[in-house]
Amino acid sequence: MKLSESRLSARYKFFFFSVVMVSFVFLIHMYVLLPQNLRITELKTAKMEFEQRIVSIQDFSKRNPDTNRYLAEIDKKAALLDAMLPNSADLSGFLTQLEQAAADAGLQLSEIKPGQTVSKAGYQEVTVEVNIRGTFLQILAFLRKLDTMERFNIVNSIGIKSHQGMLEGRLTVVIYCFSESSRTQIQQTKQ
Repeated sequence: MKLSESRLSARYKFFFFSVVMVSFVFLIHMYVLLPQNLRITELKTAKMEFEQRIVSIQDFSKRNPDTNRYLAEIDKKAALLDAMLPNSADLSGFLTQLEQAAADAGLQLSEIKPGQTVSKAGYQEVTVEVNIRGTFLQILAFLRKLDTMERFNIVNSIGIKSHQGMLEGRLTVVIYCFSESSRTQIQQTKQ
């Protein structure tokens, strides 16, 4: 019996040693190798993103070798955008442009009546009612000038009637501007 006990004991020792080794390998895999593999994958992804950024920058520099000229173009476009959609209503500037467009078209502005300002999500709409008097061609030229004005605007409604051989019309023009909250949001996102 003693001989078999020593054999069992060796078997138990071998089994115990095997279980300990498998557990050790499992723990090493779970707590050392797996986190390292995850970290390596993250670093490879970050490296690929960084390389893509470098390629984008290189492509940009090939397309735009003169950065000063490119920045001047960007500034010009930003100034145009500011003129089209200013940060304030600047109603007087729009009215000046409106009077100039009417003079260029050769028609009379009989009345200009600023309406209400409506705040929307990120911008404001300002309504302006304009009474005009002129010929059909003059009114058409005026509408074309409105369409090509520096300030972005939309003619919301037009009503025209004939009176003593001339056409009289009432236009509702809507101009747009950024609101204070949207300007603050844009400035915060730039920082």
